[in-house]
Amino acid sequence: MRNTLRTATAALTVAAILGFGGATQNAPAISTTAASVTSPMTGLTADESAAPDRVGSLVSAGQSAFALAQDGSAVYETVYEADKLRDTWKKIGGPATALYAGGAGLFATDPDSGELYRYDGEPDKWTRAGGPAAEFAVGDDTVYALSADRSTVSERTGTGADDWQTIGGPAGHLYAGPAGLFAMNPDTGDLYRYDGEPGRWTQVGGPGADFAVSGNHLYGLAPDRSSVSEWTGAGTDWTRIGGPAAELYGGGAGLYATDPETGDLKRYDGQPDSWTQAGGPGATFTVGVDQVYGASPDRSTVSRYVAPGQWQQLAGMVEATSITPEQRLQRMQELMTEGWTGFNAWQWARTDHVANKRPDPYGFDWSANGCNVIKDKLKSGAGFDLRPACMRHDFGYRNFRDLLGEDGFRNGVIGLTGTGIGGPKAQTDEVFLKDMSNECSRPLGEGSNIVERPALMVAACDAAAQEVRATVVLFG
Repeated sequence: MRNTLRTATAALTVAAILGFGGATQNAPAISTTAASVTSPMTGLTADESAAPDRVGSLVSAGQSAFALAQDGSAVYETVYEADKLRDTWKKIGGPATALYAGGAGLFATDPDSGELYRYDGEPDKWTRAGGPAAEFAVGDDTVYALSADRSTVSERTGTGADDWQTIGGPAGHLYAGPAGLFAMNPDTGDLYRYDGEPGRWTQVGGPGADFAVSGNHLYGLAPDRSSVSEWTGAGTDWTRIGGPAAELYGGGAGLYATDPETGDLKRYDGQPDSWTQAGGPGATFTVGVDQVYGASPDRSTVSRYVAPGQWQQLAGMVEATSITPEQRLQRMQELMTEGWTGFNAWQWARTDHVANKRPDPYGFDWSANGCNVIKDKLKSGAGFDLRPACMRHDFGYRNFRDLLGEDGFRNGVIGLTGTGIGGPKAQTDEVFLKDMSNECSRPLGEGSNIVERPALMVAACDAAAQEVRATVVLFG
């Protein structure tokens, strides 16, 4: 994909190429002149137990996922019912043609007028935000529109339906997220990034079949869908990170791609060519801040991703009592795998349970005392944060002990775990060292602002990590 996304020319301001105008003005194709219209989202009574018969599309904003019924008749929001230990649906409006979501909230288009409405956070409460457009893209704090004839790109600048300004010319598609706004040249397919001033855009890559913004990262799928690449953040340089894919899905919870042959969903683990199968085929998926949802192939159900190969349907939750000890041990071994794959899986599961307060179907002990008595050895003053490594170490100790008893934890259980130096305690201590070492060598910054840490600083951190590991080996 490096050859298809990287162009031979230098990055350019695209006012001349795409005809992006530099003047600040209202966008006639986006704003509307009607003084008042009835919201297309009213007239439906919220139903706490409602669920769409078939899901048309899924999007995510904040901690929630939203679904549009396949027939466009209603919009639904996921709701967690703590008393029933389950995720369910709440009807919040409708009908609608399309949903758009991101950091700036949830938006929907009226099927009759094409106008844009913003969800105000309560069922049946929607505010008109703009006029018709070919498509919209939601960024961290605003929404962007591509005019109906795809001749101009506009940005919403206020809270009114007429608060829009033109920021660029013709485009094929828009992509937005924390990493910024990106537009595809309708003639060449080249990708450009909006520089924050009307009319100023910089080329970041060549054509792609699909693009996805995940946090502060931008990913692209080669035109022939043969490879996935990540923009380095500098010029038009891209790094290949994976092979063939059918579709890309990005969000705060990471990058996901579907296998072009099987339809299986795979999660990018943060290192080139390192992907974990998350689940089987689905009609569509959405990646939120820290959640992933998918619709079944027939669109009849929606499930939330829990762990590789494990999803919880929104009609109900799997309780801890239904998980066998063997399944708990297998899950522990997945969460305590050495390296970034295991660390990311553990961190995702911890966020889901601790931060989002969702029940853990495995009944694990997620308590942690941080770095406890060894914390002074971990102070570097150089931006190192070894607390997550300490918390994963605590997690391993507490739960392997609970599953296997003290002897099984220290010596292993033949037929179930490694033994001796390959046993659960030794494994957890080695994972602890690897997690600390990864943090010691982690560069500062992101994208084009990455700065490598000084070698002496990294060496000092590694020395402290070795000392800490020796302490837990002897006294843990």
